[in-house]
Amino acid sequence: MSLRVAEAVYLRAPSASASATGWAVAAAETGTHHEAPSFTVPRPPRRSAAVGSPLAAGLRRPASPTEPRPVDTLAIAAALNVLVETYQRPLTFDELVLAGLRHMVRGDGRLTLHVEGGDLVFHDGETYLSRRRLPDTAALLRDEEAGTRESGEAGLVPGYLVGPAWADVVRDAVDVLDRARPRLLPRDRFTERFFGFLPEYLDPGTRYVDPDASQGTFGIAFALQRGAPVISVVAPGSPAALAGLEPGDQLIAVGGDDLRDASLNQINESLARRPSGPVSFTVERNGQRLTVRSLRALLRAPRVSSYLRRGVAVIRIPMFDPDTAEAVRRHIEYMRRQHPELAGVILDLRANGGGHVAAGVEVADHFLDSGRIVELRHPRASGASATYDATPGDIARGLPVVVLINGGSLSTAELTALALSENGRARLMGTTSGGKGSLQARSLDVPLRVTTGRYFGPRGSTPHGVGVRPHVCTGAAPDPCSPDFRLHESDIDAAIDVVLSVR
Repeated sequence: MSLRVAEAVYLRAPSASASATGWAVAAAETGTHHEAPSFTVPRPPRRSAAVGSPLAAGLRRPASPTEPRPVDTLAIAAALNVLVETYQRPLTFDELVLAGLRHMVRGDGRLTLHVEGGDLVFHDGETYLSRRRLPDTAALLRDEEAGTRESGEAGLVPGYLVGPAWADVVRDAVDVLDRARPRLLPRDRFTERFFGFLPEYLDPGTRYVDPDASQGTFGIAFALQRGAPVISVVAPGSPAALAGLEPGDQLIAVGGDDLRDASLNQINESLARRPSGPVSFTVERNGQRLTVRSLRALLRAPRVSSYLRRGVAVIRIPMFDPDTAEAVRRHIEYMRRQHPELAGVILDLRANGGGHVAAGVEVADHFLDSGRIVELRHPRASGASATYDATPGDIARGLPVVVLINGGSLSTAELTALALSENGRARLMGTTSGGKGSLQARSLDVPLRVTTGRYFGPRGSTPHGVGVRPHVCTGAAPDPCSPDFRLHESDIDAAIDVVLSVR
């Protein structure tokens, strides 16, 4: 028994020199059973721009030697087009550009910008700085349509005039801001910093990451618990784990930044500003304040592990990658061979930040003979929505199953828990999960992750924003179901008690 899942993960964005046709959402497929539909975001074929053509004129602008910094208008235009065309709700170029510019100046108490009569106006306190006419998006779209008809082709890339026009607004605004505040804007990774507003303005899953920022990662994730930032996930074997950081630690500071009341976006921005080299983290744990130093590193995906306790197989899944489902199958089969009297299975999904949707679907299918697993809804991508049902073949052969979750269980971990729970196959224990039911796609041409939709469980509900509530809550009083992020060994013993009580 296996289930093939086509997981939509790629978007292609417009590029002046691209020779590929259309914007495609490629399918990363796993398994060996029936085909599941892949999909494409509807985009007409594109062509390379000839020198002197209107397309080339719209996308290529020679840099002026007097410009204080290189502003990559091509990258900005491409990212704007991806967001406008594929985000889960309709967006406009003007709202994105204005949100980005306001994000850049929000640290200055005097600089302001507003739109007045179709112009972008900057002030420094009461002092007028600049006025710049904003593009007429409707007129540019009409010009694009006319150019498409004249081309005699199926069409040029939508946005080939609009995106660059709005990217030029960013470039001109940067000129104004650099003259008014020479040290306000970052000197490096400007495009990433400009799009730093995305997680806060749209959603935490939508973000731009500088392609040159390949410094690795700390292997850490954060969440807000009663308004305060805490560490929700520490990847096994990561620099954060080796430094001694643990899930549930309350974040106090990173370097010299006090982050006790910070948003998740502010935490990510603080980390992004850190150069390569050791970074200090100050946390509070059990009333004690600790400061540790950690480096970034390129991580290997943590592996599925298992052990036997009191006759029950405990399968630890730290994240979902393309090999996860096969690894889970091998661990279960090994346990059954070595221990014919196996009493049940515990799937430990605590502090599992998610990963490949396809892997989560297949893991759930391993324990189901029938029933709906998940429905993926991408409201703005034609043909992208899909449902996945279980196929016959329960590798646990009806043994009791308990799924452990906590506040650090997100996305694909929640999908898997919901599928097993709502099909009556597993009991859920722990604390309420983190509540991330959104789906992201990665762009092929710009380093952008975009939220394109959400997933829904067998009964039509999504955990987005609310989490998955366990059948048996093991947290502390007064609300034992409230999201907790620590990995309590006592939860394993409590889950084993539940498994054995079913036998």
